[in-house]
Amino acid sequence: MSGQLGDDDGGRRSPDPDGLPGLPPEWGRIVIPDDAAELDHEAAKVRRELRREALLHRHGLRPGRRMHHLMLPLVLLTMAVLVATTSLFAALFPQGRRGGGTPSSKATAVQTGAPLPDLTLATAAGRSVALRGVHPAVVLVLRHCACRSLIDGTAKAAGSQVRVLVVGATAPPTLPALPAGSRVTAVRDHGGELTEAVAAGQHRTKLTDRTATALLVDQHGAVIATVATTVDPTDFAERVPALAG
Repeated sequence: MSGQLGDDDGGRRSPDPDGLPGLPPEWGRIVIPDDAAELDHEAAKVRRELRREALLHRHGLRPGRRMHHLMLPLVLLTMAVLVATTSLFAALFPQGRRGGGTPSSKATAVQTGAPLPDLTLATAAGRSVALRGVHPAVVLVLRHCACRSLIDGTAKAAGSQVRVLVVGATAPPTLPALPAGSRVTAVRDHGGELTEAVAAGQHRTKLTDRTATALLVDQHGAVIATVATTVDPTDFAERVPALAG
């Protein structure tokens, strides 16, 4: 399959319907193949002619007019490489992420009074956990932090009535020994969507490494409070039992 340069240029017609504007008319209509490999024969011809011209020049002989005949193959090769490179980049980066740090349309910013983002997380065993299906709950979003005392203290405050979801950035966190009857689940934030959503909801608070964000979720699934940066369960522990209603 071949594409004709000049037939369509991003939805705009070329000013010269018979080829590239500004090129000698004796070259005729230029057709650029989609596959640069189709020009292997022309490329071999160009290499032979270039070697011949270089040999003549080395021996002080006048090259003559052969170079003029090489211009069309050279133009075709150059444009074929450009078309192939552009197509490759378009395939690898079809849209790209824009506005760095902005969560995807699925991971909307975490806001007090609103439900959690509609995300699916995964346990170490590969079991899916629907974030909005976990309530009442305390969701601990860890940032490069083992936060064992935070997890332990949250589990004690939650008891058996409130679930605790511990979210790691790249893998489900390793849980410490937990109190009997506690309901603690470790999951992975696939793609960092929940981390982005938490950051997007904290416009005036800098989230630091080696800490966590605690989201307090009531029995109806609404976020009633956010502790943006914490390593100490006493920052919110007294509010946890009330989440069960």
